[in-house]
Parts: sequence; structure tokens; C-alpha cells
Amino acid sequence: MKKTKKQLTIIATIALMLVLLLSGCEQSDMPPQDITDAVTDTASIPEPDAVLVKDGSSAYSICISESASDAVKAAAEELSAAILGSTDVSLPVTNGDADSAIYITTDYSVELGEYGYAITVSDGDVYINAACEDSLMYALAIFDNTFIAPSDGELTLSVDADITVKRDEKLILADYIDLGLEVETELSTVGLYDGVTVDSKEYYISQGAATDGEYIYVVLKHSEYLGVVVKLDFNGSTIAISEPHDFGHANDMTFDTDKNLIVLVHGTSYENTKNGNGNGRRFSLLDPDTLDLVYTTETGFDIGKEAGAISYNTETGVYTIGRLCTYYHQFKMNDDYSLTYSFSTTRGTAEEEGRVGYTGQGLGGDNRYVYFPYSGTQKGIPSNLLVVYDNFGKYVTTISIDSPMESESLFFTEGRYYICFNWGDAYIHELLYKPVYRAAAEANT
Repeated sequence: MKKTKKQLTIIATIALMLVLLLSGCEQSDMPPQDITDAVTDTASIPEPDAVLVKDGSSAYSICISESASDAVKAAAEELSAAILGSTDVSLPVTNGDADSAIYITTDYSVELGEYGYAITVSDGDVYINAACEDSLMYALAIFDNTFIAPSDGELTLSVDADITVKRDEKLILADYIDLGLEVETELSTVGLYDGVTVDSKEYYISQGAATDGEYIYVVLKHSEYLGVVVKLDFNGSTIAISEPHDFGHANDMTFDTDKNLIVLVHGTSYENTKNGNGNGRRFSLLDPDTLDLVYTTETGFDIGKEAGAISYNTETGVYTIGRLCTYYHQFKMNDDYSLTYSFSTTRGTAEEEGRVGYTGQGLGGDNRYVYFPYSGTQKGIPSNLLVVYDNFGKYVTTISIDSPMESESLFFTEGRYYICFNWGDAYIHELLYKPVYRAAAEANT
């Protein structure tokens, strides 16, 4: 069993006392050595760094608990692969203890909070600990990105390399995307919202959706160009329904928290073609309390760009819009409702974004990234995608969602992501996700 620094100090002290005791019996005329000084000298021995790999070899193992989950076991193997990719030296993954080890554990503590993590070096060992499994994957990616790099067969972690982060809030999808972590997704049903009948017309085709954090707003279309906005609470109760309006295809909605407005882009227009509106340049604003139209005309007002998807950044006040899976524009809305565009750019190709065979729908954002939902087929199986862009128009990644339903719009509130699907009515689901750590250094082999 390995001795800790404290144990070594106690042993050294006892040994010194025995030496002094024996010396006193034989040479009583010699001045006694100061025991306190000896203990201080022993305790001041510097704690060793963790020399994981040196001269193309290693004495270290990666240690996990015997009860570790399959996800943690897989992550430990990925860490071993990362070190192999960096140094050409493989570290075995074992259960329990080892003479020299990288310990991977999940253990809640007050110091870490509910979602924190710590990477520490002590007595030559490395400890990667997190308060929960999701945070552990995050910590492993931090460890990989920070400390593992291509080398000439050496890998040393300094005792001063400690990283401890306390988190009381759950990590969100954007946090995992920041580190390039893969995620596994699933959907949790929030509710099915049936269509409504207004003036003998049925409105049941779900399109854009948005939230102000307290209520959900969904556009339901008639088979013609007319549509209504339905205001719902998160328990599924209907609070209000707007009058029918010419919303065109009613592709998408977002919520302007600064102006307290529902912002709806029409997308395709069925009848009106004035000022290019037939090309999808129409825009309507609604009061969230009354669901009445605000600052609009018979044809809506012209936003100057084609738009079928829209999202609002609540921190910067910037809108992002897209159209026909191609364009990406950003603008601000002035107090007089005029628009000031900051930039426009052409998006990546379907091949680059991994969306060949998929159809784009709405757009949602969490202030760090914007997410384009897509529906289509993959290997003959209906499924969905989220194509992720940053706030500067750069493609980041594509996330798979296993669902045969047609996604229409994404919105984000209170750290949660929701997707509205058109599946015989409006289905709203929460997007659940788990991070998966993959070895970043594998590419170095």
C-alpha cells in the first residue's frame, strides 16, 4: 500500500526519536538534536509531480471503481487512447487502486457543488473527480484539451496544475459544444396540443414556436394561408388564441424580451406578392398579452431579406434569420421597428453540415449558439438533426436526434431546450442530452 506524505512524516519522526533515544544511552554528553526541526525538514519535502510517461514507458494505470457505469468505463478507455495517441504509450484501465494511478471518480462534495469537477495531483497521483457523470465527461475533456498534447514519449503533470471548479447549475448543451464534446440525445414529451377551430376553420398544422419563459406560443395553420397564435402554459393549458391572420406559411417565431414582442416570420406567402413579400420577406409582431398585431400592414412589413427561421439573442438584442437552408443574417430592431443589419453570409453546404436529404425548418438559440432543426431520413430511417452555428455565421457541428416526427422550431429557456414537432398536431418535447467523452488526441497517432 502506498504511504501518504503524512504517514511518511510520522514514520520519520518515530525513527528519529528511536535514534536519539539510543544515542542518548551511549553518548549522553552529546547535545540532543531538535526533533521539531527534523519533523519540519521531513514535512517540507516537495510533493512529486505526476510523471505519467517518461522515456517511452509508464508505471501508471487508469483506475475506476468496480461499480463504475458503462459510460465511465468507456470514458476511461478513451482517456487511455488519448494518452496513447499523444505518447505511443498505453495505460491500462483497472479497478481499485494502483501504485501509480490516474483516478477517475464521481463523488459529490460541497466544494464542487452539484455539477462541479476537480483535477488534482497529490503524492504523484492524478485525481479527476466530478460531482456527477455529466460533469465527469466535461472534466475529462478539460484534462484532455489542457494537458494531453503530442509529445516525444513524455507526459508530466505538475503538482501546480490543479483545476477545481464549483458549479451549482447544470451544464447546458452549449457548454459541451464549447469543448467539442459529442452528445447523445433523447426527447421527453412536454405535451400534445390539439388543433383549434376558429370561424368554422380548423387550425392544426404546427409551425413556429417561441417562449417568454412563462408561456409557450405556437402558430397553428389552416391549410390555406391563415394562421392563429396559441398561448399555452407549460402544463398544456390554453391561455389565449389570436384572431386568424395572413401569416403565410408561418415558418417560425421568436420572443424579443427587450421589446416584449412575439416576432413571427411568414416564410412563403400564399397570396400577397408586394415588395417581394411573396419571396418570404414578411414579418409580423404580436403583443404577448393580447395576441393583437403590432406595427404591421395588410401584407406584413418587409424585412429586406428572405427569412424562414428566426432567433433572438436575449443578451445582445441581435436577431438571427435564415432562409432556404442557405442564408444567415443578423440584425437589430430599432425602436421604430426599422432594422439595422450587422452582417450577412452564406451558410455551409449540405455535405459539410451532414444534412443531405434533410429539410430545414425553424431556428432557436441559447445566446452562445443558434440551432437549425432539420427533418429527413438517414439510411432510410426518418430522423432529425440540429445544425449548430456560432453567432458569427460559422458552422460548428451537427447533432442527431432519433425521432420520425417533423421538427419545426426550437426554443430555449431556463437552461432547457424545447423542440416543437408537427405530427398530426403540435407536439412539444424537451431535448435531453448526455455528453460523451472521446479521445481528442487519437488523431495524433
